[in-house]
Amino acid sequence: MADFLFYTFAFLTVGSALAVVLNKDAVNAALCLLVSLIGLAGLFVLLDAALLAFVLLLVYAGAV
Repeated sequence: MADFLFYTFAFLTVGSALAVVLNKDAVNAALCLLVSLIGLAGLFVLLDAALLAFVLLLVYAGAV
């Protein structure tokens, strides 16, 4: 189960980060960045670093 979640969050993070770079609309790029940060926070939770995931979402995703 952990492997499935890891690959899901990794695919979500890399795919949305790629969409940030390739997107021409700034609003859509910002939303893709938010999805990428949520995927990264999910990876941190899988590593048992919940505080780091919370800080990532609070600081970076809150700024978007």
